[in-house]
Formats: sequence, structure tokens, C-alpha cells
Amino acid sequence: MPTSGTARRAKSITLNAEDPRQPTFPSSSRILVPYHQDPLAVLARLVLKRYRHQLPDLTECVVLLPQSLDAPRLRRHLLDEAVSLGYQALLGPSILSLRQFLNQIAPLATAPLSPQAQELILIETLSQHRRLFSDSDPWLLAANLLDLFGQLTLYRVTLPAELAAFIKRLSNAYRLGARSPAALSMEANLVHTLWHAWHRQLHEEGSLDPQAAYIAQLDNSL
Repeated sequence: MPTSGTARRAKSITLNAEDPRQPTFPSSSRILVPYHQDPLAVLARLVLKRYRHQLPDLTECVVLLPQSLDAPRLRRHLLDEAVSLGYQALLGPSILSLRQFLNQIAPLATAPLSPQAQELILIETLSQHRRLFSDSDPWLLAANLLDLFGQLTLYRVTLPAELAAFIKRLSNAYRLGARSPAALSMEANLVHTLWHAWHRQLHEEGSLDPQAAYIAQLDNSL
């Protein structure tokens, strides 16, 4: 959350919008919170207002937070608001990170590797292909490639098995015609080679399946 400016943005949560008993909330997916207010306190008021007919039972409510460290503070705000409404205790809600929520609804067959482990495997892969990046810093290159690979995985983009097909896809995307610049071919060769080599290395480690890789990269991008 920003520490300066006139307003802070707080992500809203999905709160049983189909229930006709609940009040109507703004259609926007974001709610502007004045800078001087605590977004978690505002969220607590919204939750209790939305679930007022079910108080003190909030077990059907799920709140997703980017950091689990914020959960105790949100619970305190919820309890303070509940006391002001005449309730001395609450049941629930479930306060989870996005990763915890995804693991609940789609448990992984294998545990995803940590970002540090993924980077180390990519560094090892780079060491086997030094000719592709000459004197470039492998750690800096690995960090940039992990960002790119994370986006590809997040949007479920797969690279063709053949380099020529990948170069053709890039040329068509950039509308370059049949002849591609040498620089594009060099970068395409680097990305294509390392993408496939990295994935072979990951599968040899036996720690990632496609679903686990997708959720791991999704979690890292938030």
C-alpha cells in the first residue's frame, strides 16, 4: 500500500453477491479509501455490513489478503466492529493468502519450488549454455528470464518445440514479414533454448508439474 498521496486503494472481496438480502455494493472492483483511514478497518465494516443478517456467523466469508501478517489486525477490526453492534465474539471468517486459497480449491500433486530454488536451477541451466549470453551477468539474466517465464506460465503460453516456429511466431507478432532482424533471432534463440532447457531441468528435479508451475509463478507475480 502506498505511504503517500491522497488515497489508498484496497482490493475488494467477493461477498455472496447473489444474496438478495445483502446491500448493493459499487460495481467497481476497487474501493477508494481516504489516506487517513485504515483499509483493513474499512474492509471490516464492509464485511459486517454485508453479513449483518448472519452475525455472528462469518464462516461463509473468505477474505484474501496479500500478506498473512495483516490477518491478526483485520480480526481485531472485525471484533471491534462486532462489539459496537452488540456481538462479543465472531465465528470466522477465513482469512487466506491467494496461494492458500488456491491450494484449498485445487490441491497440488507436488509442492512448487520456491523462487530461490527456481533461480538456482535456471543459473545451472545458464551455465550449460554460456555461448548464448557471452559476458552477461548470469544472475541478472536469470532474474529477467524468471520474470518472463513467470508471465508465460501465468498466461499458459507454450513455446514451440522448434526454434524456427518460435521465430516465425515472433515475426508475425511484430509484423516483420519473412525476414527477421538478426537481433530478434538471437534473442529468440536465447529464450527458446533456455525455456526448454529450464523446464527439462525442473521435470528432472521431479518437484513441479504443469499445474504446480502455474500456481508457483502466479504466486510469485502478486
